[in-house]
Formats: sequence, C-alpha cells, structure tokens
Amino acid sequence: MPEDGFESAAIATLGGAQIVADTSAPVITGARSLYILASSGGVPGTKPQQTQLALRLTVAPGDTVVRFAYRAVNPNSFDGTYFAVATPGGRMTVMSVRSTATPTTSATIADQAVTLRPLAMAEIPLPADASSEVVIARIVRGTGCTGMPAPPVEGMLIDDLRVE
Repeated sequence: MPEDGFESAAIATLGGAQIVADTSAPVITGARSLYILASSGGVPGTKPQQTQLALRLTVAPGDTVVRFAYRAVNPNSFDGTYFAVATPGGRMTVMSVRSTATPTTSATIADQAVTLRPLAMAEIPLPADASSEVVIARIVRGTGCTGMPAPPVEGMLIDDLRVE
C-alpha cells in the first residue's frame, strides 16, 4: 500500500474498510480517508474475534513505527478493539488506539449521521524482526458472555498511514 494518504486508491474498499471521499465524509487530509465502520453491537451470545482491517505496508531500513492520523467515529466507553502490527510469519506488536479527547462533533459519513472525536495521532512500534514489510490489522475482541449482547464498537477514520 503506498503511503499517500489513500489518495491513489481507485477502489471503494481496501483491506476490509471503506475509502471515503470529501464529498461523502469529513476526510482528515486531502480528498480521501479510510473508514472502518462502527458497529452497534450484536445479539446475545458469544462473538468471535473479528478483523476489521488488514493491510501490508513496506518497511524501509531504519523504520521503527507505524503512524497514522485518526478520528473515532461514534465513540463509546467500550475498549473493544486493538491494532496489531506483525511481520509475516514472525513477531507482532499489539496496541489499543483510542481517542478520549472531547468534545464530539456531528458529521455525516456515507449518508449516515455520526459523531466524531477530535483528530488524534497513533504511533505503534514495529516488531523487533520487521525487515521489508509488515501487516497492520484492526481487531475487534471477541465476547464470551452468552446471555449479553455484544457491546458497540467505535469506528475510525484513518489517514496519513505510514511506516517511519
């Protein structure tokens, strides 16, 4: 995936998330951002872990972190997601990325009313064995409460995704 802020993406979805344009969403930088959908939760019962996004990124010599700008979409208090950065067949770094800044603002993404937290930056260390590429994934934790509905999961607008 090129480090161009999703500007060269000529498709509607990428790695399990939607590419949104400034005509349909409040993008972060340029004319496009990546949108990982929020979920309202689910029916009672157990829910397996789910990958919402998975992208391969090129690593250059001397790179140490994955960075990106983001805004939480329909934020809530449930910390049900995390990002994993992994080398194919190797090690993995895991980090929860959440914005707690307030206030929220109202917006529309793909004709849906949403609330957004202010812009924040994420920095996730590369695994120690990272060499030429890594995979970044956003994972929703599974739930094991059989009598309770799955909690809602906040969405995320992402831009300026890069390895540095």
